[in-house]
Amino acid sequence: VRASGQAVTSDKPAHAGDIVSVLGTGLGPYGSQPPDGFLFDETAGYTLKDGVTIIVNDLTINALYAGRSGAAVGVDAVRFQVPATLPDSPFLPVKIRINGQESNTVLLPISR
Repeated sequence: VRASGQAVTSDKPAHAGDIVSVLGTGLGPYGSQPPDGFLFDETAGYTLKDGVTIIVNDLTINALYAGRSGAAVGVDAVRFQVPATLPDSPFLPVKIRINGQESNTVLLPISR
């Protein structure tokens, strides 16, 4: 998703330099544990305790933010900037790495 909350889709792909977030659950402990059952946005301060990196097309980049999102109760967001160099493909493979553990690969729709 984009910062506006709009989905990144094949009809509205991400571009180099865009800031996007991948949403997920089960990403690990928080610096301060959020209460269960409540919706928190990123300003609440519930960030992941462990460092998060993003692997995009074999390039490792640091997350701009990793923690609770306002998307839904219990959902986390990992925000990053789409790299300047993009493959000649309609999709950018993206994985999240936390404590040496990598997520499944998701395909981010992109356009040059």
